[in-house]
Amino acid sequence: MENDAYLLNRIAGGDESAFRKLFEAHRVKLYHFLLRITKSKVVAEELVTDVFVKLWVRKDLLPEV
Repeated sequence: MENDAYLLNRIAGGDESAFRKLFEAHRVKLYHFLLRITKSKVVAEELVTDVFVKLWVRKDLLPEV
């Protein structure tokens, strides 16, 4: 299994399969974290989507992170 830094580097280059792997590796944990904060399944799901959409849209900034 690739580590997150490796996947983020691949995502920065536009690798959709790396993005899917990162999403699958973290979506459930992120969802539960956000659910505890928001107390809303709908809001937590929307926030998870927002996080990953922004990650993909701003992937060009990943090398700076």
